[in-house]
Amino acid sequence: MELVDRSGEWELLKDAFAACGEGRGQLVLVGGRFASGKTELLHAFGDHVVDSRALLLSATGARSEGALQRGVLGQLFHSDTLPPSVIARAVSLILPAADPGQFGGPSMRPSDARVAQELCTIVSTLAKDRPVVMLVDDVQYADDASLQALLYLIRRMRTIPVLMVLSECAQPWTPRPWFHGELAGCPHRELTLQPLSAHGVAELVQLRLGPGALELADGIHAVSGGVPLLVKALIEDQPHGVGQPYVGAAFGRAILACLHRCEPSFLEVARGMAILGDQATPAMVGPLIGMDGGLVEQHLDGMARSGQFSPAELKRPAVHAALLDSLSPAERVTMHRDAAELLYWNGASPITVARHVLGADDASAQWAIRILRDAADQSLVDDDVDTAIRCLSLALRASIDAKERILITAALARAEWRVNPLAASRRLAPLHDSLVDGTLTGRDLVTFIRYLLWQGKLDDATAQLGPVLESLTEADAQIAAELGLAYQFVYGTAPVALPQEATNNPWTRARVTLTSMMQHGGGEELVNNALHVLASCALGDSTLEMLATALSVLMGADRVDEAAAANDRLLADAERRNAPMWQAVLASMRAHIALRQGDPIRADELAASALELMSPQNWGVLIGYPLSTLMLANTAMGRHEQAAALAQLIVPEAMFKTIFGPRYLNARGHHYLATGRLLAAFSDFEECGELVAGLGLDMPVISMWRGDLAEVQVLLGRPWTAKELVTAQLEWAGGVTGRVRGVSLRVLAATSDPAERPRLLYAALDHLQASGDRLELARCLVDLAQAHHELGELELARSAALRASQEARSCHAAPLLDRLSRWSVDVAETPSAAPDEGDDAVGSVLSAAELRVAALATLGHTNREIGRRLYITPSTVEQHLTKVYRKLNVGGRKDLPAGLSLHVASTATTA
Repeated sequence: MELVDRSGEWELLKDAFAACGEGRGQLVLVGGRFASGKTELLHAFGDHVVDSRALLLSATGARSEGALQRGVLGQLFHSDTLPPSVIARAVSLILPAADPGQFGGPSMRPSDARVAQELCTIVSTLAKDRPVVMLVDDVQYADDASLQALLYLIRRMRTIPVLMVLSECAQPWTPRPWFHGELAGCPHRELTLQPLSAHGVAELVQLRLGPGALELADGIHAVSGGVPLLVKALIEDQPHGVGQPYVGAAFGRAILACLHRCEPSFLEVARGMAILGDQATPAMVGPLIGMDGGLVEQHLDGMARSGQFSPAELKRPAVHAALLDSLSPAERVTMHRDAAELLYWNGASPITVARHVLGADDASAQWAIRILRDAADQSLVDDDVDTAIRCLSLALRASIDAKERILITAALARAEWRVNPLAASRRLAPLHDSLVDGTLTGRDLVTFIRYLLWQGKLDDATAQLGPVLESLTEADAQIAAELGLAYQFVYGTAPVALPQEATNNPWTRARVTLTSMMQHGGGEELVNNALHVLASCALGDSTLEMLATALSVLMGADRVDEAAAANDRLLADAERRNAPMWQAVLASMRAHIALRQGDPIRADELAASALELMSPQNWGVLIGYPLSTLMLANTAMGRHEQAAALAQLIVPEAMFKTIFGPRYLNARGHHYLATGRLLAAFSDFEECGELVAGLGLDMPVISMWRGDLAEVQVLLGRPWTAKELVTAQLEWAGGVTGRVRGVSLRVLAATSDPAERPRLLYAALDHLQASGDRLELARCLVDLAQAHHELGELELARSAALRASQEARSCHAAPLLDRLSRWSVDVAETPSAAPDEGDDAVGSVLSAAELRVAALATLGHTNREIGRRLYITPSTVEQHLTKVYRKLNVGGRKDLPAGLSLHVASTATTA
């Protein structure tokens, strides 16, 4: 039997036992709260007594046996350790018991005094042979006759080798003050069991679960309060003994066991407190359970003073849950219903009352639906979408008013939109007619039309949008702005029915300003306005499209780093507020920004996470956004199989009527271009141009389809047609953004005479460097290195190739590295292509085989690819690289001198 944190108590009992053995009677009183370990301590001590060859007599009091007079005496003298003659004598004295109604005070009837005297004589006779130890556990439940007999013996055992140990649970009030008064006048020792310390809990955890579970100890101590029964229950609950403590069925049973041993009425008080939670005061608990509030307070105060469950302990989450679980479903429903009404009439907040209405699953009270709707509104403000949806769902089931049901349906759709747009869209049907009769107004109008737009129902949205916009007044400027931005976010331009001039209204001014990029291109004032929107607008249902548009403005103006920082803040906010739809949209935008920064790995991760946050059905037509970024990122990294699989996914046909259609076609076209399917790429780029023209968005800042088409024409051997296309793109761009001009100049160089190409490419580099697009910068550097090589300018070619290799590796652009390695063979075929002195010195340290392997490693080739190229095994490659790292004193391939890539020529020719 495990006893921890009880060394002092154990020594006191052993000392009393030793004194008893010396002929001096001893009385020890053991106190403590319920479940403090008194019974376990007495059992362990009883085993010690038996092992010491003393005579043990033991009994346990029970609440249910309190009316059984002399019941405890019967237990004490019915021990198997007593001679049969002694048992028979004791039984003849104890039975029949006196009428229980005649007891209840300190006096003894003559017959009882005689019984006590005879039993005392029996004990004295037994003690002549060996010490006698009498243990009575839970003496607070002992019957009056037994207590009188024990007191009789206590008063006479000073010179008898008898040890009596009485354990008692502290209680709110003393049921037999006369018994305690008598005990106080008798010599005795006292010990009170305290909760286990943190060290004691750790020792018990280690004993039960092993050393590997010690990390649980602090958590178990905190949850249990050190109460031994609760500690052991939690240990039993642990499924594997690791991690945070798990609170399970054993803990719940232990809590109820503690409470059942208290006064029966206290369990009702505790359950009432659990139901009311934070609103649990004596004045509220009393009416709920049919008890006077003053009596409730007496229960709580008494239990706290006696060391049992204090109000704070009852409110611990684990205790709270155990109390609620102890109620039957019917009891819980009834108590929640009563609590809801009680709290409502006492002026509690709508959310507080609504929790109980939900718990009862009953909104039949006249006031309940209004409370549920108010609670849903506040829950959305608090980002508790689940509670809002539950409140509105119950209100919808309970409402019988047609107009009210429409308003609840609209509010429910608005709440569901944040976590499950598809579920929200399924509520569109009953809302259609309500637009005509004017039932839906304000925020509900925006909600309804947004659903139509996201699901690609453009005709329905347009049909509803016209009359709605005509009906709006100047006071509805925010509603009009939200509708315009929601439309623009999906279709690129704002509805013509909206005001096209900025006004003094901040919402209208923000919408018109942000729309101007789509219609006229960006500028410094526009960027400043976008930054202002991002700094001043909090993320919410009504601002998502506005914030997304502001991020698009920054990207269009080549302010990608600022866009990334703002997007990161918004995404963190969405994650903190547990809004999957916001997270998905913002993660999709952040993936786009990462790709623009030249980080396809990060773009791939973000776009994939966006698609995981919402199902394809929830995305609606917006699925083209993350899907296109994912395709472009995989194509940039040379993951053509993954890009091909993405291109095969079925997308909504309606998507091609939105701004995401051209972006999707652009991504698929680049996949086809990278894999040599030129005609398929041509078709996608051409269709992309048709779509942006149809949307009124034929601007290079939106889509560089002309430049994309020109790249295909170059590969098809039609440089003159390509030149016309990219020239038109440059003239259209008009220097609006450096990235557009840089990409266009790079493509134009491919259509020009070889002697003209470096000039154009250097100009492109300047623009791309400033735009922050490292991937396009790497492409331009590869083109520049090749252009110099074709002109025989090998030193310039080497310099450009070195920088191109660095940029391509930083962007994980495997296709560019592969292209670089293919033509850079020729760069080193002449003496002028030899490495510089620094590279030569490095080369002299390495063997020819090591140099060949290291040169290919700097270009980003894997060990398997190097082995295949040099006709050696991957393990041989690894052995060479290990020697290279040691000779050059570097940590790995990322630290190899980039100039080694220029030795790739000799690598190929020697191999």
